[in-house]
Amino acid sequence: MTNRGLDLTSAQLAVWIGQYMRPASPSYNHGMVRLIEGPLDIVRFERAVRATVGETEALNVVFIPGGERVIQVRRTTPAPSLRVIDMCAKTDPLDAATQWCLRDMDTRADLARGPLFEHALFVLEADRHLWYQRFHHILLDGFGEHLVADRVAQRYSAEDRDAEPAGFGPLARVVNDERDYLASRQCRADQEFWLDRMAHRASSNVPVFSGRHAFPSGVLRRRSGNVDAEPLATLGRRAGGSRSHAALAAIAQLIGRVSGVDEVVLGVPVLPRPADPSLAQIPSMRINFVALPVPCHDGLDLEAITRAVVQEMRDNRPHRRYPIERLSRDLDLVRTGQRLYGPAVNIMPYARDVEFTDCHTTTHDLGRGAKLIEDVAINMFARSERRVELSVEANADAYSEIEVDQVFAKILESMKMPGKL
Repeated sequence: MTNRGLDLTSAQLAVWIGQYMRPASPSYNHGMVRLIEGPLDIVRFERAVRATVGETEALNVVFIPGGERVIQVRRTTPAPSLRVIDMCAKTDPLDAATQWCLRDMDTRADLARGPLFEHALFVLEADRHLWYQRFHHILLDGFGEHLVADRVAQRYSAEDRDAEPAGFGPLARVVNDERDYLASRQCRADQEFWLDRMAHRASSNVPVFSGRHAFPSGVLRRRSGNVDAEPLATLGRRAGGSRSHAALAAIAQLIGRVSGVDEVVLGVPVLPRPADPSLAQIPSMRINFVALPVPCHDGLDLEAITRAVVQEMRDNRPHRRYPIERLSRDLDLVRTGQRLYGPAVNIMPYARDVEFTDCHTTTHDLGRGAKLIEDVAINMFARSERRVELSVEANADAYSEIEVDQVFAKILESMKMPGKL
């Protein structure tokens, strides 16, 4: 990275604007904890974390506004070192550590000064530790976070083999790739695709779970749990797709039944494919949203809805790089008060538990980190072949505690028994 800094990706700029509009809000902090069970070598773990932070340019920048631009430049202050915190004397060490993490999630971000991330290792017992990571969403999307965690595990485990993992590439490659895309014919073709797909679907009254609309409050109500993904996987295979397609179909069917509509439009976060596939392995904030229309009238069973999702996702795959913020401007949605989609459904098949030599790891999401939520965000993390972590985050201005419990229960049931409510 040069001293002149870099422009922001479209995804970063959207987060920067959201944080600028609510400077005291911690809504863009994203947290993750990993329970590590086994003989973890703390000194070795610290080395792996320090080396990974040093090679990840996205973790070492701050954001400086100037004129009509915002740029990201290398931070001049040292990166925060890994905190090692002994919780062994606590009555419930895991709960005490978790509460510490939840309090830290409320840290106010200063995008111009940083640092914009934190990490800590809690000692719960001799062979039981909790690794906590918190980062601002302007730095990394969910896939970038996984790349960083996986690299720490690789570095830790590589010491047994006296091997050094290849370094991440420079962040400038990601920024320049998007700049070239936005000036390309492909970008214009993608714009035409989405205008044709969504111009007649934008609405001020998109279907939502609560039946009422509210502006994003920055305050969320959250529920989480685990679900066995095998029923979804079976349904997805029958429909020619995957468990991700089946999950999208089940949620669309549920919203359709609750709201009484024949078509639901979901907001689906996607990772745009760069021109050079190797750029996808550079931790960064590139996530985009696509609007996914899903037919869900009473004449369709869940397998038919899943087939429709499979086809729609295949159709939009070549066009997923077009930034959702640009489409919103193209359609003048802010002035007209319209929206492209209702609930957001974020399915992360890459979010596997990372493993350290001779240890077992279980990962849990602490939430937030997304764009400010108007309605509901449904997150599904594929931790293993069978275990999917499900979390539901709801705008506190649109949902009471009881309503969030009800929505979560309905979604969980639709995941366990697709098509039967």
